[in-house]
Amino acid sequence: NEIAMTTPMYIIRKFIWQAYGIARAAAPHWMFVVDSSFRGPAVGQDGFMRGCPNKALDLHRYHPWAPWGPIESYYGTSCGWADEFASIEASTGFTVIAGEWSLATDTCAMWLLGFNDL
Repeated sequence: NEIAMTTPMYIIRKFIWQAYGIARAAAPHWMFVVDSSFRGPAVGQDGFMRGCPNKALDLHRYHPWAPWGPIESYYGTSCGWADEFASIEASTGFTVIAGEWSLATDTCAMWLLGFNDL
């Protein structure tokens, strides 16, 4: 579902490039979606996959890590993601989607970010 943030970018890009070749051979017109590894546009920087058609970068956005405030601040944060996504699209050439998102305001921390993981 999500690539670990600790995975080196060169490994992620190698995997993506190999998967892209396989997917394009089987379904050349389908959208090819890659995970951002919670690193925003980093996967698509430095011209990676520039010129390749039908590709998208999936950014998962959640509110638990936003600053606490009145409910309106969460609306503002959500609406601000549109500008962020447009900027990433312009700089990387990837279409940006939010494949997962939540308006939840807590982290459900029992198994989040290694907490209580055994």
